[in-house]
Parts: sequence; structure tokens; C-alpha cells
Amino acid sequence: IQLAQVRMANKNPGGAVQAYEDGLKQLPDHRRLLIGLAGLREHQQDYEAAIAVYEKVLEKQPGNAVSTNNLAALLADHRTDEASLAKAVELSAVLEKTSQPAFLDTAGWVYYRKGDYDKSVEILKGVVEKAPKVPVFQYHLGMAYLKQTSTPADERRRKAADALREALAISPNFPEATRAAGELKKLTTP
Repeated sequence: IQLAQVRMANKNPGGAVQAYEDGLKQLPDHRRLLIGLAGLREHQQDYEAAIAVYEKVLEKQPGNAVSTNNLAALLADHRTDEASLAKAVELSAVLEKTSQPAFLDTAGWVYYRKGDYDKSVEILKGVVEKAPKVPVFQYHLGMAYLKQTSTPADERRRKAADALREALAISPNFPEATRAAGELKKLTTP
């Protein structure tokens, strides 16, 4: 694990992957090695490899919260088939029982991806109350408000604009900032 970290610090992701894989040859079910490898694969945007490793972790340790969270997020964001989305929703049910804002955010976002905008808003409002200064949480809430139809249109648009504006105020450079700014512009342009 330390060798992989040093190799990543030296901008050698291939070497870091090799370190994790070498470790897994000796300790094939080592949770920290598996999670490290999955995280690195995710960082490399090799989402299918990351999904496979997180699934392996959960086979060995079904209650692993980090792997549950990360697998749910990857399935919802990087696969479009119904089975993957159904699996992400199943994992989200576990995440909903936690008090961790990041895990709850994943659950809320999975429901957004599924099209259950009311449930998404309900969860994400709680996330933003617990951790209001995380831009991606505000972004997710804003996007969920945009799609929610049970709230009157004017109120929904105002709430979405407020959340997106807050996300950009916290950090104009978070990963989804460009999309947030585009949606905010659509909401505020007459």
C-alpha cells in the first residue's frame, strides 16, 4: 500500500497498480489492497475495473461501507442498464441507514439517476443541512430540484438556482462546476 502511494506521488499510476496487484498475489482477499486498487482504477477512469474490484470486496465483506458507497456511485454514473441501476438502488438502501453525508449524498444521487426525484430531494436536503459547504452536495440538490415535479415550478426553479449558486460560491472549480454554471444560466436567463 505504501509502495503504491509513493508511486502515485511520483506520478506513476502504472507502478501503483502493479504494487497493488503484486500485494494481491500474496494476499488475494486483503480488503485495503482491494479498495486501494479499486480507488486507483477509478482515478484512472477505468470504471469497469473499479466496479469489478468493489464487487469483489463486497463478496468478501458485504458490510464494507466505502465499497458499498463507491460501487453504488459508479453503477449509477457509469452504467445505463437497468440491472446496474437496480443494484445501485439496492446499495443505496444500505447507505440511507448511515449518518455519513457522503454516503447519503450517494444514495440521493442514485435516486436522482433512477428518476425518483422526490426521494432524491428528501435525502439531499438532509445532506446539505449536515454539510452545507460541500459544493457537490449543493450541486446534486440543485439538479434534483430541477427535475422534481411535485414542487411548484417557480419554487422548484428558485430552490434549484439557490443550490447551484451556493455550489459555485463554495468552489467555482469543483468537478461539476461547468454543468452547474450552465444549468444556473438557463434558470436565471429570462
